[in-house]
Amino acid sequence: MATDPRNDARINIRLPSELKETIEEAAFAVGQTLSEFAVSTVVREARQVLHNEFRSLAFRIAIVTVFSKHWMPLTAGRTLR
Repeated sequence: MATDPRNDARINIRLPSELKETIEEAAFAVGQTLSEFAVSTVVREARQVLHNEFRSLAFRIAIVTVFSKHWMPLTAGRTLR
């Protein structure tokens, strides 16, 4: 198999041999090479993490926006009645 010229980056990972065997078995089960399986799995998980973090950030921004429109903090010279 020729190397795709766009694949110019590497990630080297050290892990116990038992985990490597598990990953190899999973890759074989879905008909992928170890590299294909590792890349697709890591990228899918990374995208999910980023999606969840974006949703969490968007939610926090929405909450701040709502409260900032409906809640006015006390300022100097303004008192509770």
